[in-house]
Amino acid sequence: MTRPLARLLFVLTLAVLGLGGPARAEGLTDVVARAAFVFNFSKYVEWDDEGPGEALLCIVTGDEAQVQAFARLQGRKIQGRTIKVVQLARPAEDMACRQLFVGRGTDRRTAESHLAAVRGRPVLTLGDIAGFLDIGGMVELVPRDERLTFQLSLGAIRRSGLRVSASALRLASEAREQ
Repeated sequence: MTRPLARLLFVLTLAVLGLGGPARAEGLTDVVARAAFVFNFSKYVEWDDEGPGEALLCIVTGDEAQVQAFARLQGRKIQGRTIKVVQLARPAEDMACRQLFVGRGTDRRTAESHLAAVRGRPVLTLGDIAGFLDIGGMVELVPRDERLTFQLSLGAIRRSGLRVSASALRLASEAREQ
């Protein structure tokens, strides 16, 4: 895909999500891009329990701008399920999550606790912290050359019972077997 086409698709995605307004705080466009990525990536994941209902998107972050960006996904639909965004404080709350996003500002120990709470369950884990794959996460967002790229842990995805489309796999900047 050419760079201008990729940018156009990104801008259109933000517009569709209602996330494309002017930045109200420094770095808001970065967090909006991350929320848009999580929303779009989820379209390429298959859970065994497909069907209507609620898609609980749980977020763990100390960054208020991230909380606001993800809140804008509330009520949107992915694969027939309505997104409900919940900010978590304790790992025990992770049990109902369908997706778990660990945002920047989250310390490694807290991230590890949340990942341990959902390990082996069909929960898509995405993280915006360095080394997220190393601690058991599935998708790590990586800023590179003013773009947002991502790395995958194929082993973690496979162990959870989730399936990610080949299209999404090809777009990863790195896919590890760990």
